[in-house]
Amino acid sequence: MMQVGSTSIGIFMLKIQDIKTSNTSKYKFRQLSRDVSGEGFDIPEGNHALFAYYNIHKINLHIGGVTFSLANLNQTYTESTFECDYFHQITFMFVKRDYQGKGYGTQLINGVIEKMTAHASHRPVRVQSAVKAVGFFEKMGFVKIGEPMDTLACGPHLFRTIVNMEKQLSVLPK
Repeated sequence: MMQVGSTSIGIFMLKIQDIKTSNTSKYKFRQLSRDVSGEGFDIPEGNHALFAYYNIHKINLHIGGVTFSLANLNQTYTESTFECDYFHQITFMFVKRDYQGKGYGTQLINGVIEKMTAHASHRPVRVQSAVKAVGFFEKMGFVKIGEPMDTLACGPHLFRTIVNMEKQLSVLPK
């Protein structure tokens, strides 16, 4: 695991770590997604993951995670689909309820944006956001592309309606 960043708040510390995909990390991500959404999701094949750990009294609590893919530099632009390898993609992001609204999701996304910018700053980032998270992504500089879409998936209510969003990489949000 490579430490991406950490922030101290009094005796508490948040660590954002780049996670190698393994059976253990897949299990931890599945459990996190189940805790937040009510359904277990896997780290998608070929995706990277950052985990957020909240350290209190030397105990690391896994409080969040984000999965993403970097743009394929050999892929040419196509308008045929929103989910194209030409773009960087954020596939999932979960922050446990007790830790939402405290800036931890922002730190996770900033870690992802940093990695994407280092890989290919000229390629935009795309996310298919749950309606509930649209405001968060707008604060992070993403803009809506089109209208909300109802999905045919029978998964959790959280993902029944999604909004396509995009962000140009240039400056990290504050």
